[in-house]
Amino acid sequence: MTELVSHYRVEGGTTLVEMTLSSVAQFFNSFDPAPFYEKELDRDAVDYILAAVSDLPPETPMKIVIYLPPASATEENARMMERAVRAHFTYLVRNGNRQMRLRFREGRINMAIGLLFLFVCLSAHHFLTPWTANGFAAVIRESFIIIGWVALWEPVQFFLYGWHPARRMRLVYLKVIGMPVEVRAVAGDSVHP
Repeated sequence: MTELVSHYRVEGGTTLVEMTLSSVAQFFNSFDPAPFYEKELDRDAVDYILAAVSDLPPETPMKIVIYLPPASATEENARMMERAVRAHFTYLVRNGNRQMRLRFREGRINMAIGLLFLFVCLSAHHFLTPWTANGFAAVIRESFIIIGWVALWEPVQFFLYGWHPARRMRLVYLKVIGMPVEVRAVAGDSVHP
């Protein structure tokens, strides 16, 4: 973790997620027709923010610092960009919650189907018991047990492990929503802070 921390500047105990942009428009998805403060953020900006927040422990204090040309580094743009970050990641949280509800519903349906199929397979296994003297019938009989349990693989995997990555991403989104966003002017004609 020490190696990752060294990739980010720390200012007053707060880790900075820094981006240098040539214009405010670069921060937003150019194909989104909504007004700036409602626009979808640029995919590269979102990926960079998410990677930075995911790199560090959740308790690490962080803030987003956006460097803009002096003419664009206004208080109005700072407020707009902070609102845009909050709106975008709030949308991602809501969308993730909706997707998770759908996945859990599908998981319950798949579990019911899998349990029904397992019951059918166990019944077939029990039905074939009198004919297990024949080697081939014994193989078929045991195959029903295996097939029945395999039918439960996907729903069981989801309920045990499958939902954890989405939960982790939700926590990252919530952290970004709570992070301050600061806009600073790039010194002179430099594209770097």
